Amino acid sequence: MAPIINVYSGINLGYLWMADIDVYETVIFHRKWQDIGGFEIYLPLKEEYLDFFAVGRCIVLDNDPSRSGIIQFCEKSEADPDQIVVKGYTLNGLISKRINLQFDDEQMNEWNMGDDVVPASTGPGQFSTLPAEDVIKEYINRHIVNPTDAKRKMPFISVGSNLHRGTNLLKRAKNGTPLNQTLNEICIYADLGYEIQFGAVPTGAHKFDIIVGRDFGINPSTPNIEFSQDFDNIKELKFVQDETEYKNTGYAAGKRNANGSRAIAVVSSESVLPSAENRNEIFFDCGENMISVETNTELSLYDEGRQRIKQYAAVQTLDGETLDVGLFRYREDYDIGDIVSVKSVKFGFTEDKRISEVIETYDKDSPEGNIKIIFGTPKANLRNTIKKIVREAQN
Repeated sequence: MAPIINVYSGINLGYLWMADIDVYETVIFHRKWQDIGGFEIYLPLKEEYLDFFAVGRCIVLDNDPSRSGIIQFCEKSEADPDQIVVKGYTLNGLISKRINLQFDDEQMNEWNMGDDVVPASTGPGQFSTLPAEDVIKEYINRHIVNPTDAKRKMPFISVGSNLHRGTNLLKRAKNGTPLNQTLNEICIYADLGYEIQFGAVPTGAHKFDIIVGRDFGINPSTPNIEFSQDFDNIKELKFVQDETEYKNTGYAAGKRNANGSRAIAVVSSESVLPSAENRNEIFFDCGENMISVETNTELSLYDEGRQRIKQYAAVQTLDGETLDVGLFRYREDYDIGDIVSVKSVKFGFTEDKRISEVIETYDKDSPEGNIKIIFGTPKANLRNTIKKIVREAQN
């Protein structure tokens, strides 16, 4: 069913409710699990709409805090057709207003052109690691919620409770890096998502939090959500198998011990170490400085090797355009970040896939809406991000 557009004032008026709009031509709303989404709204040029839609105002679909955004572009035209065009980003876009920034002193007189590191160094050359959620929320606290410079603070954003989720890591962000880029890299590396949910007066705060997603894949212990042509909820399936760069056994080399030999951790992408011709080996130089096999205060050599070997996984994918019909409904049964199964009867193949993006479209021709789901993180993005975070740890 086509959603109602709830319109709120901008931050200057404290996000006060202004109107509910149910007459429009088209709404396109694009959510992303690990990045900034966006929206487009096309409306008839009505006099009562002129004051509601302006740059800086907030829109929410059906009072759903997760489907909200801020208007960045507004065009009001008397040309044929008489129309208002509104575009903007989801609330995650607020993060793009900040950069990684560390100063040399408390007076913030000089900009330290080094790194914005989380967790911070405990001494010269001494670094530790934290779960990815801790690292992400420290960056949000450092640059948005409780920055050293009070002028950088966004008073209408709060942070959800820290549940210490995600793989341990150390993140070095260069000063001047857009903060959303830093968060995206951490999330791709640790397989996490994030969002800012809308919070109107009197609650008074948008809420930033991590999205882990639920597992509705092929798992006997949990309910299964399946997209297949059997259920008429997916079309135009494409099946790809690719092992041209496949490696399943890695030798991760860390720091040298007293006699000069290097610690080695043997890692695998399989549950059991492969053997014979099924074993495809690769060597990972994990650096000399901070990598160890056993300690939790340093980067774990085993965990680092496990992260690196992900970029050499065999590719076996099943993609298609989903249809929000039948047994399973978006936001009711499944959501962005969830794992679902995608099945092809013709190819005889079923695969668990992560929902990484959702695009909703509502217009006159399809008032019930069209839901397009995009699955997974592109392999090139995963590989580039893993390499970048590995280099940061080594430096």
